[in-house]
Amino acid sequence: MYPGPRRPGPEVAVLESSETSLDMLDGLELHHLTSQDGALYEILPGRHALGVSLFIVTIDPGGPGDVEKSANVAILCFDAQAGHTYVVGHVGRRANWRPSITDLASHAAVPFAPCS
Repeated sequence: MYPGPRRPGPEVAVLESSETSLDMLDGLELHHLTSQDGALYEILPGRHALGVSLFIVTIDPGGPGDVEKSANVAILCFDAQAGHTYVVGHVGRRANWRPSITDLASHAAVPFAPCS
């Protein structure tokens, strides 16, 4: 998700999605048809703007389930550090959800930064 050749792991940060869809990264629209659980994106260190929506799974007993995205997209910014992996997840369900980001190195919640 950056220009130029692929860089070594210690020079980039990694985003991983968990029950969320990364719909936008730094103004670039991302399109996905199914759940992105485990999807990985390499990004350069620094501040990034994310557009995140929630995947909602509906289970039909005795039948197939259905996956849809939440109607709202949350826009947030955060500061990525080189060599770190961040999991973009959520807190809450359905209409009461909000995005969260966890740094896998520390298992701590990552604070959101002001979007300029």
